[in-house]
Amino acid sequence: MGSDERVWDVGIRVWKRFLKIIVTVMSFVCWICGEFGGIEERVLSEKGRGLTEVGCWMHARRYFYKALESDEARMGPALHLIARLYAVEERARALQLTAEQRLELRGRLSAPVMEKLHRYIEDLKPQVLPKSPAGAAVRYALNQWKALNVYLEDGELEIDNGATERANRDIAVGRGNWTFFGSDTGGRTAAILRTFVASCKRNGVEPFAWFRDVLSRLSAHPINRIAELLPHNWKPSQQNA
Repeated sequence: MGSDERVWDVGIRVWKRFLKIIVTVMSFVCWICGEFGGIEERVLSEKGRGLTEVGCWMHARRYFYKALESDEARMGPALHLIARLYAVEERARALQLTAEQRLELRGRLSAPVMEKLHRYIEDLKPQVLPKSPAGAAVRYALNQWKALNVYLEDGELEIDNGATERANRDIAVGRGNWTFFGSDTGGRTAAILRTFVASCKRNGVEPFAWFRDVLSRLSAHPINRIAELLPHNWKPSQQNA
């Protein structure tokens, strides 16, 4: 095997290791950000797992919005309180607050609103039919209440999972064209590549520039410093800058 072939072989092996790390990280992120029930809920509750369920207020709000047409009198006040929670988030973004500052702002403004909203939803529970849209909204919010409060404990967390859904929107748009990957492996590879692209966009990195730079550096980059090449840590090499 020539030197060029050896370099290529090392590059392929490092790249596969890199992909494996990314898949593991993104699987964890999807696990945390998703809606949980059934088996997932039981797994999260097991001691020693070290996992925390983070609720999504966008999903909770959607239930109340769907019930608004049939029960405006009860759903309107709930939606108003949820809007106040989002107003705090908009204020934090407008002021470009740090995670610590956003946490303090949430504790001061959002936490009291959450307590008021919880009392209101609890009061609604005996007033709505369980199988009605309003009943579904109340049931979802109360079942998820602990998870919906987690964002108040960490300024790094978002109030909802909207960023992830927006990142996946173009996947849904192209779903018909991507039905034929040729194999399960092809589909998995496409999912990994889409993850890289979404991560780049999330961190303000031009995807093609990132791919080009990382692929050119993989063969010589130390495996124990592979995290340096992730989009949120990446700095282009001088050669590709």
